Amino acid sequence: MKKHLIQSHHSLFRMLFLAVGLLMGTFLNAQDLTSGLDYQFTFESEDAGVVTDVVAGAGGTLTDGAVIGVKDGLNVLTLSGGAANTNSPYFSFEQAVGDKIHSYTDFSISCWAYLNSKATWARIFDFGSSTDYYMFFTVSNGSSPRFSFKNGAGTQEQQINAATPLPLDTWVHLVVTLEGSVGKIYVNGVVDGQSNAFTLNPSLITEAFTQNYIGKSMWPDPFLDGSVADFRVYNRALTDEEVLSLAWSRLPEELTTAYQNLTVEGIEEVSGNLTLPLADGNVTIDWASSDTTIIDSLGNVTPPEKYDITVILTATLSMEQDGIVYTMTKRFDAFVPASTEAADLIAQWDFAEEDLDFSNPDSIKVTDVSDNGFVGRLYNDAKIRTIGNTTQYNVLDLGNGTGYFDMGQDFGKEIYLLGDYTISAYYLVQEENTDISSNGNFIWCISNTDDIDVDRNGAMIERLLDHRFSITPTIYGGDQQQINPGVSPANTAGWKEKWHHVLYVQNGSVGTVYIDGNVAVTGSITNLPSTSLKKAGREGTWFNWIGRSCYTADVYLKNTLVYDFRLYGKGLSEGEIQLSSPFGIGLDVYNVLDELNNAYDENKNAGFPEELNTEKDALSLGDLSAVTSDLTLPAEGILDNTIKIRWSSAPALISEEGVVTRPDYLDTDVRLTATLIKGRFRTDTTFVATVLAKEATKYTSDLLIHFNFDDANVSGSTVTDLSEQHFQGTLMNGAGNRTLKGVGTSFGVLNLAGDSSYFDMGDEVGKVIYALKGHFSISTYFMVDAAKTNLADNGNFLYAFSNSDSSSEKRNGYIFGRASYKTYNIAADYWGGDQIGTAGGELSTQGEWHHYAYTQDDTLGIVYFDGVAIDTATIKKWPNTDVAKAGLLGTNYNFLGRSNFWSDAYLAKAMMYDFQLYNKTLSPSDIETMASLVDIDNSDGIALAYMLSVPVKETSVESDLRVDTSTPGLIRILDLKGNESVHVYNLVGRQMTVRNAESISVNPGIYIVKVDSQVKKVLVK
Repeated sequence: MKKHLIQSHHSLFRMLFLAVGLLMGTFLNAQDLTSGLDYQFTFESEDAGVVTDVVAGAGGTLTDGAVIGVKDGLNVLTLSGGAANTNSPYFSFEQAVGDKIHSYTDFSISCWAYLNSKATWARIFDFGSSTDYYMFFTVSNGSSPRFSFKNGAGTQEQQINAATPLPLDTWVHLVVTLEGSVGKIYVNGVVDGQSNAFTLNPSLITEAFTQNYIGKSMWPDPFLDGSVADFRVYNRALTDEEVLSLAWSRLPEELTTAYQNLTVEGIEEVSGNLTLPLADGNVTIDWASSDTTIIDSLGNVTPPEKYDITVILTATLSMEQDGIVYTMTKRFDAFVPASTEAADLIAQWDFAEEDLDFSNPDSIKVTDVSDNGFVGRLYNDAKIRTIGNTTQYNVLDLGNGTGYFDMGQDFGKEIYLLGDYTISAYYLVQEENTDISSNGNFIWCISNTDDIDVDRNGAMIERLLDHRFSITPTIYGGDQQQINPGVSPANTAGWKEKWHHVLYVQNGSVGTVYIDGNVAVTGSITNLPSTSLKKAGREGTWFNWIGRSCYTADVYLKNTLVYDFRLYGKGLSEGEIQLSSPFGIGLDVYNVLDELNNAYDENKNAGFPEELNTEKDALSLGDLSAVTSDLTLPAEGILDNTIKIRWSSAPALISEEGVVTRPDYLDTDVRLTATLIKGRFRTDTTFVATVLAKEATKYTSDLLIHFNFDDANVSGSTVTDLSEQHFQGTLMNGAGNRTLKGVGTSFGVLNLAGDSSYFDMGDEVGKVIYALKGHFSISTYFMVDAAKTNLADNGNFLYAFSNSDSSSEKRNGYIFGRASYKTYNIAADYWGGDQIGTAGGELSTQGEWHHYAYTQDDTLGIVYFDGVAIDTATIKKWPNTDVAKAGLLGTNYNFLGRSNFWSDAYLAKAMMYDFQLYNKTLSPSDIETMASLVDIDNSDGIALAYMLSVPVKETSVESDLRVDTSTPGLIRILDLKGNESVHVYNLVGRQMTVRNAESISVNPGIYIVKVDSQVKKVLVK
């Protein structure tokens, strides 16, 4: 029986279509929707939880509360999952279905879906074997649907991302197709995301599809919360017309006929007010406009003043039949010419010599070559470089730090006027760029804010990692639209050190990304700068950058060259992109790429003035081995006074003018860098100055930091260290101190009981870190409770000294040591610095005290664990030379029990004791002596004190049970009759072997003796 798609009056059936031409109803009805159909699950019946498809008789199982039923007249699979994963229903296909899908090269998968909620990463389907081998379709990647392939750990996921978020509480038709390298996502019959760059298909996944689901992910992701109907699998790619026919199959013929017949005269080039039809028989039509200042909902037109614009008119067609309301929406692109003619080229920066202004060497100005003459500025370490000998090109060099190019707010005024547009740039990423896979790396970022996490008011960006274009009126999330080629050229061999071209074109509601002159991905983008970025009270975007992100935690685009950035007020055609034009519009991408690569291969840095090197060689500051007073730092060249010199220091103890701030505590080496500038050329040279510490603050011993958590050192949440400086740290998030009492001894320990407890050593100790050079040592004790379940997770740091509390984003240096895998790591920026220890090896034993130490002896680093050297390596990075940064006096984030990577696990459910940092290299015998405290045989040690101090829950230490432990290594239970149940446990719950209850051999330690219902805690020496 044919089912109608029924919607309640408050949840109408909405379908979104682009103007794809008039399709006759007879043509749609003629589509063959059975050819290539391998499976169709209609969910009409079940047998003992098994649902069979109506084509091949293949089965699937209703699992964990999944049910079938009827919703709005449709037979449906109902899955009541959700973000919290408290419910976990799903549908699992039999193996034959996975095997069949795994054999495909081309395919289509379609269904109807009704979403009650839309948890990120909840799946429509997931086919594969694991989290490394799969193909899945999710309802939300954080904003919109995504289809993904992956073929093995370490490989790049290939994706299609839809542009439009899915609606809730209404039926939506979804289709994914793959044909050769072209993949598409259809939403309600219309392509909403497309990639032309797939190199994977199901048959190329190298592991069998053994886990195949509707509503469930192979990751610990949320389960689908909603209903699925008419799930189909084809062994071919459906055509656009066939997908449209599927989406229309359940609608009244009068409604689809009205949809096909609906037209708007004159929208190809609007020259006056439009007539918008309001009805067609029983079908009513309501209108909405993407920009009511140009075309309002009644069809009245006010032409834009400067640039042509495409306004999206959306018609909502509605009709009622048998008490059921059906609706469809149809979109029209209305091209509205500007009232005055403006040049297509809005801005072009090619960085030619005649457009450069070096009057202020700290902020080089560059004028664009369009008629607008916008003036941009280089900031920080961005500079202009020349490449080539035969033919030379000036290019923007973004440097190796925080360099970027600001196109200015006048340029931003043009952004607010854009409907159709094109943005284009050439770029080359150098081998030195090791951060290209990080968040950020935007070749352009055009935004209303420089901190979009706080001021969520819109941006559009192009990211080089995957060439993703996105535009949002707020922030990354539900209202963002994006198109993504789904592959990462950044991870492709040979991609670096070659010139490439990236271009985004907006034509009506269609966005396209071109890479190197070829279409990479196209999709629906309805967020336009003139409608989505325009903000009341502003004339344009304020922050318009090349190489910098409006997300403050993102990395800058480092070690990258940029050439010929352009903005057009029209959508260029493919021919205009690829070919030259006698009218000056053609980009001629292929030839320009060849010329740029030839020039770069010929000379990567041409025209560099030799006088800069001569001046650099002549620059001298005299003896800097014991600096106590201000320095004279020349501001211009001695041999050539047209050369300007700028100074910076790390740590920030010497100002640009040479004013010296003597450090507290330790003599400190300062890297004093001179930047010599002549025109657009610059070069650096570095001096090392040892700035002597203030006499009143200098250490007299080598013990620099010593946090002991005895009660005498703790006042409220403040802990005072025992070094000469008496640094004060703070117990955070429920961290506390505790006393472990041993045999005549006691130990004050840091108790990290909570999941986010840690100890903040304070900013002041960071100054000590910036002074550490080739000889230092770190020592501490720790114990991780046996109940801790995430010791293997990232994080679980014993200590961290860092310039950032979010080093995965603000990548500016740190040192840390881990409790889990016993490692030491130092990095000047991010993960991948020098590391030694047992990374990824055996975890530390839980429930036992351990000693950790690291020693640095020039370039020799050693990690010790429980007194034994477990790893040695050449460590050439030191805190003073690699962690110390310009503008800072020391590390600002200094933790015990917390990572400097925000997403990492805290050490938690652990104790620490006696953290010490020395300004010398401790000897192996020193370390061995320290480690003896964790030896259970040491009656004065912390291990024995811990066992004596551990409470015995739900037992009475005082008991009538008589136990004799006077003989070392033996437990004797007295007064036994011979029929008792006898058990002996250690403090981590391990049961000891009891062969003779009157003489039980054990190692020294604390034990729980249980005879029937009587319990006693005993100490065995």
